[in-house]
Amino acid sequence: MRDVNRMLWDALKIEATGQRLADLLLPAPEIYLRRDKDDVVSTLDVFESWLHYASLLLSRSDFYLHGVYNKTKHGLAVAARDDMRLAITTAAPTPEGSIRLSDINGPKTTDVIRAPVIEALHRSPGRRKDNPGLEVSQVQIDIDEVLQECEMVAWVHGALFHGLAREHFESRGDQVDGLTAPPHPGLYPDGPTPRTDDFGLPTGFRDRITLGGQSLPERKTGIAFPGRFVGLNQHGPMQTGQVVDG
Repeated sequence: MRDVNRMLWDALKIEATGQRLADLLLPAPEIYLRRDKDDVVSTLDVFESWLHYASLLLSRSDFYLHGVYNKTKHGLAVAARDDMRLAITTAAPTPEGSIRLSDINGPKTTDVIRAPVIEALHRSPGRRKDNPGLEVSQVQIDIDEVLQECEMVAWVHGALFHGLAREHFESRGDQVDGLTAPPHPGLYPDGPTPRTDDFGLPTGFRDRITLGGQSLPERKTGIAFPGRFVGLNQHGPMQTGQVVDG
């Protein structure tokens, strides 16, 4: 998948003017050349940001969203959960090893996951013959954000389908019997762009289940953000407790 993405982006960069990208994503020249130039440039920027975001979702390996996607698509080793909360707190436990509810909901605690999650058990990225090992990923689902992403990716897909269909029919010439390309979804110069800041709402949590082969780098447990992965180290023994009133 990474190789496919790299080839696509290299192909789009061949023409420095970005004309190929404009041909693929904008309406026919006689339409878009009459538009305000700033609107055209702004629309292309929005288009490009979502194309780049889509390629990152499929090629990101520090938090293996592609593996989660495959497991979800096939319904294997996947669970949808709305009963999970993962938080980091500096509040000290009670002498009995419990945590007070007021501390969990107080200023000393930062939530990592507090939304529905898709939990999937999958192989770590890498070639199977290298024994990449197993890990579990919990992808946080922010409903408003997912709906926005679906709308914008569908818009980009519609524009690409229009551009490629137009080229297809134009190349057929007289063989076309009343068929035309589907309509372009329109320009969207002020459309939202993907959330790719490093430290917004975390994308999810990753935990290692089994070690990978000796030739592979260690994949730590950690928290995935839109722009980076933050590994976590455990110091000292683990302790199980419970949340109590107080």
